[in-house]
Formats: sequence, C-alpha cells, structure tokens
Amino acid sequence: MKRLVRLLLINWYRVEQASIAIDGHTAVIGPNASGKSSLLDAVQAVLVGADKRWWQPNASAGEKSTRSLRDYCLGVVRDPDSADLSAAFRPREQALTYLALVFHDTDGGGPVSIRLALHARLDESQESIDGRFIADGLDLILPDLVDRTESGSQPKPWKRLREELRGRIGERMRVYAQSGEYQRNLCAVLSDGRRYLDERRWLRALRNAITFAPIRNVSDFVREYVLERRPIEVRALQQALQNYRDIQGRTREARQREEALAAMDKDHRRAEQAERLALAFRWVAAEASFNALEAEAAPLRDALAALAKSIAELTERIGVLAQQWQAADTALEEASRRLAATDVEQQRARIKAQRQTAVQDLARIEQAIDGARRGFGKAHALLDRAQELDDPPLVAALESLARQLPGADELLAATWPMAPADVMTAVRPLQPLLDQAMERLRERLESLVVEEAELRGALETLKAGIDRLEQGASDLRPATERLIGLLAEHGIHVVPLCDRLEVDDEHWRDALEAFLGGLREALLVAPEQVREAIRLYRVEGRRLGIHGSRVINTLKTDDWLHRREPGSLAEVARSDDRHALAYLNRRAGNLLRVETEDELLRHDRAITADGMLASGGSVQRLRPEEPMLGRDARARRLEQLKQRFATDSKAHYDKQQRKQAVQQLREQQVHPLAQHLDAFPDLVALAAHRGERQVTLEQLAAEEQALLDDTEYQRLKQAVADKRADRERLRAAQEQAQTQLSEG
Repeated sequence: MKRLVRLLLINWYRVEQASIAIDGHTAVIGPNASGKSSLLDAVQAVLVGADKRWWQPNASAGEKSTRSLRDYCLGVVRDPDSADLSAAFRPREQALTYLALVFHDTDGGGPVSIRLALHARLDESQESIDGRFIADGLDLILPDLVDRTESGSQPKPWKRLREELRGRIGERMRVYAQSGEYQRNLCAVLSDGRRYLDERRWLRALRNAITFAPIRNVSDFVREYVLERRPIEVRALQQALQNYRDIQGRTREARQREEALAAMDKDHRRAEQAERLALAFRWVAAEASFNALEAEAAPLRDALAALAKSIAELTERIGVLAQQWQAADTALEEASRRLAATDVEQQRARIKAQRQTAVQDLARIEQAIDGARRGFGKAHALLDRAQELDDPPLVAALESLARQLPGADELLAATWPMAPADVMTAVRPLQPLLDQAMERLRERLESLVVEEAELRGALETLKAGIDRLEQGASDLRPATERLIGLLAEHGIHVVPLCDRLEVDDEHWRDALEAFLGGLREALLVAPEQVREAIRLYRVEGRRLGIHGSRVINTLKTDDWLHRREPGSLAEVARSDDRHALAYLNRRAGNLLRVETEDELLRHDRAITADGMLASGGSVQRLRPEEPMLGRDARARRLEQLKQRFATDSKAHYDKQQRKQAVQQLREQQVHPLAQHLDAFPDLVALAAHRGERQVTLEQLAAEEQALLDDTEYQRLKQAVADKRADRERLRAAQEQAQTQLSEG
C-alpha cells in the first residue's frame, strides 16, 4: 500500500520553500487565511497533474474560488472585498514553482515521488506547465530541488533538475506532457497490486473527498460520488428484451423441430421394417419366375439349333451365288472386250470425240453471238432517252442499229444475225459517236456539279442569315461574322451598329440605309476593350484574311454624343446605346435632309429622301441597300430570305435531279454500250464458223448412224447386254440370301 510521507513546496502561494512530513493521519490546524487550503490545493494540483477540469481550489470552503495556478505561483493574495491585488503583500514578478509528493510502500516496495513543475510571470495572464513526472524508486527531499547560494536558496532550473534526476534513476524517471497520460500512469503506480485504480473513478472520489461535505446517506454518497452515472438506456433495454423473446421463440421452435424429427425417425424405422418384408416377398416371387423361365428355355434351345442349321445352309448358298456372279462378271468382261475390239466401236469413239469438240466450239460461238446481241439491248434504252441525249447523229446511228436487231419475241433466236455484214456496217460509225457523247455528257455533268455546289453554298448562306435573323441578330457579311467570332474567342463582346439603331421616319429609311451602307455593320465594343479589339483585328485579322469590316472607336463617344445639327439625317434614327448614337452623329449629324435640287446645291452636305447625296462639292445617287436597321427591317429581311430560300431550294433540288439523270445516262447506259462496242466481235466470222460447226455435227451424226446399222456389231452388243442381265440377276439373288441370313 502506498502512503504519503512528504509534501515539498517551492514558491507556492506565500511559501518560499517548505518540506512537510506526513506521518499517518495528519491534521493541519490554523486560523482563517493562514494557508491551510493552499496546502490542500497543492496536493490536489500534483495528484490531478494541474488538470483544471479536476482541480478545485479552496474546495473545502464550499464555494467557488477565484484563485488560479498563476496566483499560487506568483503569491497573489486577493482582497475579499476587491478584485485588485492586496497592497499588504507584494506578489512575485516571476516564479518557478515545484510541488512534489513522496510515497512509501508499506508492503516493502520502494519509494515513489511525483512532481509538478510550472512557472508564471506577472505580466502574463496564464501560467505555463513545464512538466509532470513520476519517479519510481526516488525518495525526493527539498535539497534535491534547490541550489544553495550566498544570497540564499534558489529553485534549480527545470531542465537541469530533470537531467539530474534522470541521471540518478534512469528510465524510471518518466515525464508526461499531457495530464490524461499522467493520471493513468499515476493510478497504475499507486495501485496496490490487488486491483487497478480507474482514473475516472479515482479523480471523482478525490474531487468529492476534498469538499469535506458531511455524509448523511451512504447509498446517496456512493451513487453520487463513487459510482459513474450510467442512465438506463430504455431503447437498449427494449432491444435486449426483444432479443430475449426472439431467442425464446427460436428455442421453442427448435424443440418443436426436435419432436418432429423424433416422430419422423419413428416413422422411418416402421417404413424400413415394411420395406424389408416387401423385399423378402419380391425375392420369393423372383425365384419362382426364374424356375418357370428355366422350364421354358429347353424348347427355345432346340429352336436355336434349327436356326443355326438354316444359317449354315444360307451361308453355303451365298458362297455358291458369289462364285456364279464372279463367273458371270468374267463373261461380261470378255464380251465387252470383244465388242470394244471391233472397228465399229473404235469409229464410234472417234466420232464421239469429234462431235464433243464441235459441240464445244459451237457453244462458244453461240455464246459470243448471244453476248453481242444482248449488249445491244442498251441501244434500245438509249433510244428511249433520245431527247436527253440531244445528239441527232448518235440517235440516227442507234436507230440504224436497232433495225438490225431481232424483236422482243426473237431475242433467243439461234439464227441471228441473218445479215452479219449489215450489223457490222451499223456498228462501225457508232463507236466515235458514243465517245463524243461521253465527252459532252462529262462536260455537262461537271457544269451541273459546279452549279449545284454554288446553289448549295448560296442556300447555306441564306440559312445562316435566316438563323441569325430569327435569333434577333442582323444578316451580316461573312467578313463581319468572322471578325465577331475572332473577338468572341478572346472574350470581347461586340454588337453591330444595325442591331442598336431604330428608324423612326420610314420616309427617310432608304436614304439612311444607302448613306450608311457597309457602316451599318460597324462593330460596337466597350471602351475598355476597344484597344485590344483593334490589336486583334490588326494582327489576327491579317493572318485570317479578314478585310473591309469596321470597329467603332468608342473612346470618342463623349466627343460626339451631342453633336447633331437640327434637320440632319441622324435625327431619323434613335437608339438606347450611347455609343451607337455618338457614331451616328459623327457620320450623319451634319448631313442635312432636303427636298429640292436648289437646297441640295446650296448646302455642302445634304441628302434627299430618294438617295441624292451632295458632299465634297459633287452630287451623286447612292446605290439602294437592303434594309437592315431596326426590328422592322430585320423582319422584312427575314421574310425575303425565307422566300428566296424556298425558291433556291427548289432550284437546287431540280439541279440535283438533272445531275443525277445525266450521271445515270452517262455511267449506266452510254458508257456500258461504249465498252461493249470496244470488245465487239466480228459477227461475219462468227456466223461463218457457226455454219461450219453445224455442218460438221450433221456429218458426224450420219456417219455414226451408218456404223450402228452393222449386223455383227449388233450381235456382239446384244451378247454384252445378256451377260450384264445375268450378272445383275445373280447379284439380286445373292442380296436376297444375305437379307434372309441377317433376319434369321
């Protein structure tokens, strides 16, 4: 058991240095404000490791104290009636405080010293904890903590003291920076070995013990100050009760299953006994059946012996038939050899070979003639499209050729061509005419391709313009669109002038539209971005080939915003954009609107409603422009573009159809016919060869018929047929015997 034997204090409250021996139960007696509570607070501070959650200064007074560890370290005395420092006691400017408790083990173990080191300054609001240590085996005394000097005793510096003590006991000197770790290890050191002190319970007991409150009810004291507060968890209790009920139900279910299994085992035993009796009965019945079958087996064995005898006889007959068939086959071979040795058969073989050659030649010739005839079928298709060909010489040549071709019901006639020379005469002038037609169709097709591409490009431009107008923007030139896209890529938002102006006087719209012309597409840029826009236009625009577009210098807006003469052309338009108004004033603010020629000649800059402009000493008529200023102009422009798009779309479709028709005529009709004529055979020669082969076949047929009329040849041929019939009859008999043997 660990017993406290010594309390060491250095610079604690009004105590400079003190070593207080404690022997058994020790009483601390003194008047009020003599420092009794400070000793208890020192012991408490060491035991809790200066943990302010558990350290309760002056707890025995029964009220909350305003004292702090800093006050104890500096020796600050507080007046009960004032929060200011008492003038009777001057506190320390700075102080290093050591508090130590020394325990001895009554069971014969070594001493244990625990200590707290802290320092504070009067000009700082908080103390600083230097260290908490537990020294197992160290019996600490006051001289271990101070240095003796001529001026008196001074506390040893913390770092040097720590190294000296570590040099004395080594690793048993343990310093803790955290109060929680210190408290856990202190409880482990102070435990008696029979049970371990729980730091939370120990700290609660310590905090409650130092209040010195009377114990009126032991149970309440234990519940309040010893036991931990553990409120009843109703949900957990309900869950545990439910688990218990589930386990009870499962146990009941297991018991029921066990009873059911016992009943099943009983039924199984009964079924097993019944099965054994049934097997015994079946064994007796099977044995009786076996005896009956054994009785029936004797006559079957006799029948089997008779069948074996029949098989032997059939086998012998099959052997005889095989010998006879072999003899018949030999006789057939001999008869066939004599027939083949005759001169008639040799002549027939020669005639057969010559006829086969003639037939092959005739088939090849007729195939070539039929191919030539079928190829001319494209000439009829071309004549059906004579108007599209627009080539009278070619049409005349095709009509001449068509007269030499058989009609639709004679396409397979074997006698075509009846006049091959006339056909060749019609074919010869057709080839150059087809080549010329191919070239003209190619040129026409290329022209149609170009025209169709131009129409497609125009449609795409119209579609883009329609899309822009439907989105509320104007129909701009491609160069302006490209410049807008370039500036947008660099985060510069621009708006064309035409989108910011509205015309109030439609009578003067044409004059304003014609006067501004391309200036209507000038781009409005925020003043802070106009320099960057000009730089991009200059550098990137040159690289991208953007020319003719304008960027308005909005830095001059204030100079021109109110510079507009009465009666000027600028008055017929309005805008909510100050930059647009300033630019309009700059261009048309001094251009007067007049009606007569005399007024036109009298002013330096003037314009009439019909577009007559006087400027720079001359008068000119402005070219009319499509309206694009304001919403009404864009609406009319949108309707015009839609009508033009519908018209151009129909023209584009017609152009596509014409292109496809010309392409089909050239590639599917003219070109195949030209290719056919390039490889066209000589029909005169083919017709002559066909007649020769037909005559040859007729001669060979007559010669073969004469050979067949020879009497000796017919007799030998009949003998071969008879021998072949005998051999087939013997083969049939042999197969029948074999079938009987298999079935038996």
